[in-house]
Amino acid sequence: MNHPHLISLQQSELNVRLAVCCRALGFRYLTLTPFRIQFLPWHESTLASAIEAQDWLIFLSPNAVKGFALAWSGPWPTGLIAIGAGTLAEIAAHTSLPVL
Repeated sequence: MNHPHLISLQQSELNVRLAVCCRALGFRYLTLTPFRIQFLPWHESTLASAIEAQDWLIFLSPNAVKGFALAWSGPWPTGLIAIGAGTLAEIAAHTSLPVL
């Protein structure tokens, strides 16, 4: 049986488990990273009041957490939501606050 090729455009460090699983199933798997994530500069003083006024801060990816952690020096908001286990793990690397 000729298995199709799978190409992932995800950053390579984020899809190791997917690659292993696909190869175990016999798929030909290739990771292409045609983009680079770049965190844009933002001014904490401008956004601090907006962030502190929110009930919840939702992170959709580990990279979003990394970008926030690089730029934010204040206390982490107490209402944190993580989408995905990797995002949860990245938040846990920066704060011990509970996360939904």
